[in-house]
Parts: sequence; C-alpha cells; structure tokens
Amino acid sequence: MVNAGEIISGAEALDPSLQVDWIIQHPHSSNIKLEDGRIKSVLSVLSEMSVVSAGLLYARHPSSTVVFTGETCYPELAGFPDTADLILEKAKELGIIPDEKLRLLHHLADGRYLNNTYLQFEALVEFFNGQQPTDAIGSTLNYHIKRFRHTANAYGLGMANYVTAEDILYTEGVHDYDRYLPLIEKGKRIGEIVTRTMNVFDPRGVLINRRMKSKGARLGDVVEDEDGELVFEGGMAQDKLEVLQAELEQAA
Repeated sequence: MVNAGEIISGAEALDPSLQVDWIIQHPHSSNIKLEDGRIKSVLSVLSEMSVVSAGLLYARHPSSTVVFTGETCYPELAGFPDTADLILEKAKELGIIPDEKLRLLHHLADGRYLNNTYLQFEALVEFFNGQQPTDAIGSTLNYHIKRFRHTANAYGLGMANYVTAEDILYTEGVHDYDRYLPLIEKGKRIGEIVTRTMNVFDPRGVLINRRMKSKGARLGDVVEDEDGELVFEGGMAQDKLEVLQAELEQAA
C-alpha cells in the first residue's frame, strides 16, 4: 500500500531519531550565462538551495543515501554539464555529501531526459525497481511540495515524510537565500497552480509530457538584471539558449 506520507517541519525532519534511509531531493533547473565570450552552464539558485538543504539533512542522517534527479536543459551544447552534474560539483565544493552516499539520475533507460517532475519520477521508479523506498524523506521547495507529494503517490513511490528545503534551511539558521524567497514564490505561483490543477486529472503528467516533448526543460532562477536588481527568470531553457547564441553571433 502506498504511503501518502506527511509534510513535516524542518525540526522534525532533522531529528536524528527519525529513521531515514533515503533522502530524495528534487532539483530546480540549471541556467546559462555568457562569460569570457562563451556560454557557461551554472546551477540555479533554486537548485543550489536544494543541494544545501540535502546536505543539512544528510548531516543529521549520515546512514542515509541522497538521490538527485537532474534535467538536461541544454542538450544541444555537447559536453555541457546537466543539472545533476552541477549538483555533484556543488556538493563536492561544499563538502556536504560523500560521493559514495550520492546517487545522481541523468536520464531514463530509454534515453529520455528528466526535464520535468513526471519524468524524474519515472527515473526514480527505475532506480528503485518499481518498489516503494523504505524510510524515505522527499524534499523540494515550498511552491512545489504539494505536487511533489501527489506525484510520488501517483507513481507508487509514496514516501514516509516530506519537508521543504526552505524549512530545513531556516531551522538550521541558513539565511543566505532569504532574499530570493519572495521572488521564487511569486515567479512560480501561477504556473504551479495551473500544473497542480492539471495534475488532478493527469497525475502522471502524460498530457504535460506530450505538450513539452519538443520544448525541453523549463528555466527557473533568480538573477540580477542590468541594474543589479534581483529578478525571477522563467520561461523555457531552449529560448534562453537561442538568445545567448544570437548574442554570440552578433559579437563575432
């Protein structure tokens, strides 16, 4: 029987007495920027929050294994790291999760990229061989937690507990990302409401996968504009790539 699971507080999730075998952390895209005349791939602020949160959870549950799925936002850029690669780089940079305790999922067995929540859960089904993970805690950002939980149950991967990355960071006194939170909530609100509504009738995202097949992954990040002000950057990752490629051509 699938465990619907509860959304618990950061304090409850971080309690060392809580049995946690698996930490299943959701990614939130990678971005690209122009640097020294070339396109460089970088982890989004949202995904960075997820990495730090996962590291804090792991520190309280060191017998657990951390699983990250990751989008391939820019497949045309041969040799470019995908989101999972960048997650590994950040985890190593921070020294928060040992390599042997980190599992990164890049694509499905049939080669499809993990460019949305539903494809990521398909990859998790493959990873766990269709079995419900024992004593797992699922984590994602606040705007996404309800759909994350709903989709986990739809795929038979209901976890024992769920917690938001923001709650983990707040409980551990990490406030480096506080200034981004209002922009993330505002930038993601409408799209998440629409997708969550569709999720009621299409819990495994069949229609969404079909609609997005040619569009690839979505971009979600907080960046500085030309005036140095923080803004939410959304849209499709491929559209951003086309803009930067055009800028490079003009500069050549």
